[in-house]
Amino acid sequence: ATTTPASGVEPIDRDLSPVQPSGVAAKTADDFVGPLSKADYDGLQKSLEPDKLNHLFAKQEHGLDGLVSRYGSQEAVVEQMYRGLSGAVTPGSDGLFSVTRTIGGQGVTIDGRVVNGIPRIGTAYIKP
Repeated sequence: ATTTPASGVEPIDRDLSPVQPSGVAAKTADDFVGPLSKADYDGLQKSLEPDKLNHLFAKQEHGLDGLVSRYGSQEAVVEQMYRGLSGAVTPGSDGLFSVTRTIGGQGVTIDGRVVNGIPRIGTAYIKP
């Protein structure tokens, strides 16, 4: 989007936010819809690889099928997980993390590791 410039100022023809939202609509007040940080975006891209998606969603006991139905795809659920990590994982840190976030009205536990400042989700599940 281009803004209307003040006199003598060049217009801005690009968005200055770190990463654009994907268009995943908020379905409840608990949903995360703002832009992702660069680190979260990088982690999300790694998690969207087919074998990683399979790892996260293959086990029925993780209880994520309802979220896939709610958001329309595994990719959209993983995006919500990364949006939920914002503020929970210290940027630039390394090490393990385990947080529980409300996503689609469900308490989702997200476990992973921060590698070179980039969060990597290892597993996620809804406790029965």
